[in-house]
Amino acid sequence: MADNNLSVEKIIEQYSNRSRSKSSSDFDVDAFLESLDKGGRKTAQKTEMIEDVLEIGDNSLVVQPAEEYGEQGGSDAPSDSKTSPSDGGERVLKANPASVGLTAPRIKPQIDREAVSPEPIEGIRVGEAMSPDKINASAVNDNKPADGEAKDGSPAAENTAKGSQSAQSGTEPDKKPQDAPKKPHGIRPVEGKNSDESIMNELIRLKNERGTRKPVQKQAPPVNRASIGDIDLNLGKKVIPNTEMGIDENASEEEKLAYLNAKRRERVKQLVEEEDEQKEPSSPDEFERFDQADKKAASIAGLKASLIARLCILLVTGLVSGYLTVAKDIGLPVIQSLIQTNTFLFVNVVLGLAASFVVSLTVMRVGIVKLFTMKADSDSLAAVSTIFAIISAIALLGDTELAQTRAAHVYICAAIFGLFINTVGKLLIITRTERNFKYVSGGYSKYAAVHIDDDEIASKFTKGALTDFPSLATSRKTEFVRDFIKNSYSADMTDSFCRLFVPIITGIALLIGVISFFTAPEQAALVSQKLLIALANASGVMTVCSCAGMMLVTNIPLARASKKYLQSSAVMLGYSAVEQFSDVNSVLVDAVDLFPDGMVEIVNLKPARNYPIEEGILFAASLCCQTESILKPAFYKMIRGKTDMLYAVESYICEDGLGISGWIENKRVLFGNRTLMESHSIEGLPTPRKEAEYSKGDGLVYLSIGGHVAMIFIVRTIASVSVSRALRELERQGVTVILRSVDSLLSITRLSELFNVSPNCFKLLPFRYHSEYDSQTSYVDEVSSPMVFSGRFESLIMLIIGAKRLQRSAAVGVTVQVLSAVIGVVLCAIFAILGSFGTVFSGTVTLCYLALWTLITALCQTVLKA
Repeated sequence: MADNNLSVEKIIEQYSNRSRSKSSSDFDVDAFLESLDKGGRKTAQKTEMIEDVLEIGDNSLVVQPAEEYGEQGGSDAPSDSKTSPSDGGERVLKANPASVGLTAPRIKPQIDREAVSPEPIEGIRVGEAMSPDKINASAVNDNKPADGEAKDGSPAAENTAKGSQSAQSGTEPDKKPQDAPKKPHGIRPVEGKNSDESIMNELIRLKNERGTRKPVQKQAPPVNRASIGDIDLNLGKKVIPNTEMGIDENASEEEKLAYLNAKRRERVKQLVEEEDEQKEPSSPDEFERFDQADKKAASIAGLKASLIARLCILLVTGLVSGYLTVAKDIGLPVIQSLIQTNTFLFVNVVLGLAASFVVSLTVMRVGIVKLFTMKADSDSLAAVSTIFAIISAIALLGDTELAQTRAAHVYICAAIFGLFINTVGKLLIITRTERNFKYVSGGYSKYAAVHIDDDEIASKFTKGALTDFPSLATSRKTEFVRDFIKNSYSADMTDSFCRLFVPIITGIALLIGVISFFTAPEQAALVSQKLLIALANASGVMTVCSCAGMMLVTNIPLARASKKYLQSSAVMLGYSAVEQFSDVNSVLVDAVDLFPDGMVEIVNLKPARNYPIEEGILFAASLCCQTESILKPAFYKMIRGKTDMLYAVESYICEDGLGISGWIENKRVLFGNRTLMESHSIEGLPTPRKEAEYSKGDGLVYLSIGGHVAMIFIVRTIASVSVSRALRELERQGVTVILRSVDSLLSITRLSELFNVSPNCFKLLPFRYHSEYDSQTSYVDEVSSPMVFSGRFESLIMLIIGAKRLQRSAAVGVTVQVLSAVIGVVLCAIFAILGSFGTVFSGTVTLCYLALWTLITALCQTVLKA
């Protein structure tokens, strides 16, 4: 042992090494030790803790240190020396198993005490108080193998024992029989199968009791760290002052509690308002489930019937009022009693009240409410003009002389005409809704056009293809389209226009009426008569500028588009589609969408080496079907729809512009162009000349399996007429097609030549964005969308182009109506200032003026391409 603090691990290691070299010979330890005691050795007394172990054969003896075996200073003492217990010495007897097992029986029973050497005999090591040098020497002797030791261990051990006895005694060994040895005192044997485990547990206990000395570490001086108070952060101008009106420290508990309750109620109110804004409740009449289809269809049909009935009543009342007005103004034949002023005014008032507050009560109520809530629309325009006309007519009943002299006129017929056109517009809406509902509620394949609102994703997809802010549209398959009623009855451009126009034109009408009060003709001498003229002229201004054809601006194009789109299995629900998709400048589609069924064909194939053709086809089909290649339909036909024959693709990647690389059946499979094969050092490629002979102008795709070209596919791609037409229309509109493709056949140059469009019309989506593409175009159970189609590329493009055209058409229609209003205001203002308003703007002139501009608007919306 190196020192007195030898670790337990090293002791166990030495113990294990010595245990492996134990002799298998039987040896009587008790008899041997008693012989030593009989020879004069003093018994050891147990005075201290166990310090070492004596290993002999299968038994382990723990020897307690005795007082007699220690010596002051730790030197070796003779066996007869006496040592006091205070010396603290230790002696340990340890036998060499290889030698003791054979030499111990031949030791003389009577040993001269003086003849014993200070050093232990070869067969046993006497432990005593040892210095570190002696401990090291003892450890060296323990590890030294016996000289001349043979493999069987017997002869060498015997010779060693004899030599050891001769060296110690100096005489021949005595041949006298050995006396029975006595059991030594102070030695506690540890026997049994668990003796080794017991010794090791004892050593571990001693280790735990003594502990392990750790070197004394020098303590590092503490580091003086700067305090945050020592640093000038210059926060004087950056800290926002606390301006909150808190609770006064001197306030009572009741005041504090009241303040906290008030703050809590305020916070709850804010949260409720925020939740109401974020979560708009759906209308109770909304179509939410397929089992509501019959009920909703009946509701739409009932609403359509009521509108038809209203239209008929308005038509009758309008014709009667209009004929009476025209007959009075130009002298048409009519019943004489109806020509009288009192009767004429009364009949018109009755017709006006019936047309407005009986038949069109909903329009009147909604229009007035929206006007006072600053949300005026087309209904507000019709309602305000009707109210002005009815009020002025009722007022003229008090002084019929002004109506008889034509100083003031009744404009009931023009107001009814406005209500009639308003009903026509609503009937167009409900007819379009009924037509679209049959498709949306049917069992057709549905794809919803959606706008990608995530600006980051849209920017990544369109990077390098646009010079403007990206507005990206795509589609995703769905089963149910939400918000059908909301999108069908959505507000349009005319409603936004009327929100400002109705209050403005109402104010202008009142202003011209005031001007008419001061410029009234001479026959209106009384103030009351001037007031009646001012009111009648204001009513005339309001009807002239009522823009009666405003309801036709968007509904005529939408009705025409609805019929057209249904022929291509597509629907546009309402004007909300125009608001969402009119500014689209890019469309995200899959390359498969550009090639309908039959447009991609495998016209020939050539095995490149001795590889089974069927196996090569299955490998290529498995990879193409997994990656959604444009060759998927062609391979599907080739294997006759038996997809269970295909292999599972373990993994794959698409190398942009080169092809596909994947693993099938623990084999690397490449499917792409020549550049892909060369980049992977694939063997067996034909020469470029041979490649040209194989392709003959068609596309050529290589299949590599396990590092060798297995097959060559010659593919023919055909441009669809409808797809080419749609792409050319996109090019004219400045819309870029963002194309997801995994095929080496499709390059921008190839697509440009195939569809006869500019290369700037396409951008190939990099493979690193394919996962995000899938997240934006994957299937969803239900989605809210104003445009639905059957999944064909040309149908989607038709809807997007239609939204752009409808926006332009609506802009033209609104412009026409605004022009009519501006011209009417100017004319009314001029004649009002001149005092001849009643002379020019009679009821007949006003009706003809409205009908003319309405007809112009309808013609514009009909002629313009939907």
